Amino acid sequence: MNEENDHLTIQQIAKLAGVSIATVSRALNDRPGISRQTKERIQRIVTRSGYRPSMFARNMRSQQAKMIGVIVSDAANDYFKDITRAIQDQATQNDYTVLIMNSDEDPFKERNAIKMLRNYNVAGLIIASTDETMDYQKLLGNTPTVFFDRAPSSDRPQFDTLLVNNEFGAKLAVEELIRQGSSKIGMIASGVRTSGPERVTGYKQALAEYQIPVDNHLLYISDVQQVKAMPYVRKLLIDQKCDAIFAADVSLLKVVLDELKLLNRTDIKVATFDNTAWFNYFKQPVISVKQPTEKIGHDAVEALVKRIEDPTRQAKVRRLSVQLIRR
Repeated sequence: MNEENDHLTIQQIAKLAGVSIATVSRALNDRPGISRQTKERIQRIVTRSGYRPSMFARNMRSQQAKMIGVIVSDAANDYFKDITRAIQDQATQNDYTVLIMNSDEDPFKERNAIKMLRNYNVAGLIIASTDETMDYQKLLGNTPTVFFDRAPSSDRPQFDTLLVNNEFGAKLAVEELIRQGSSKIGMIASGVRTSGPERVTGYKQALAEYQIPVDNHLLYISDVQQVKAMPYVRKLLIDQKCDAIFAADVSLLKVVLDELKLLNRTDIKVATFDNTAWFNYFKQPVISVKQPTEKIGHDAVEALVKRIEDPTRQAKVRRLSVQLIRR
């Protein structure tokens, strides 16, 4: 066959074979309702053309797609990078492929991603939610789903969910700041539900443990895109004269470090929730709370596979331990 024909579409194959598109589909998927002679004629055309059916199209037709859809709220964040890598590794161990989509902390994008992945007939979904109040039961239908990092709002668990001990981890970080001599500790908290309020609670618990009054002027809740974070950090450093700042996640930490550099402040102690290897190379020591990202990714896949195999099993919310890294 000529080189110009070596990427035929299914419509062109049907025309060359003198049959319908449905008949070509039956031949390609080895389904009944087609004669042996017709099937062989179609297969000869397919072999000569080098035609390869779309994996997505095949998944949409199949009732047993071996693909997992993953939706993260910030693909640029190292935390989500580490988890998606672990998801991919564990999915491979279970003979699944992975399709990853980024919602950019935008509920509209998340809804579209869910609809698109369901159209691909993925076997299941793993989601870091952007809006826990979303009607996930309606949006997900009967698609097996595991959530991580953020829990959908509900009086009782409706979906398998993996979280970490946010309160305890935040408490550990703030207590370490106090032990290192800080007495006026500001906090920039995330607007993300679940982890955001829980880390604020841990911050307050640490202050209470050391009999330091909670001053609401030292606590700011940023938006999820961190647009408000920079002026909040300046208020803590310049107006409130804090001697330490606890940033609730790495994205907020970057804002804090940028401001410290701009103001040439080397006297401020810093702590954050999350840990990355590059913290070890900073001149500015960063106390951090390490999350078990590899285990989160591994356990999310295992929970999803169990849910796929047994859709009626009771939904569970699990919390994983965190580790304080002193610097």
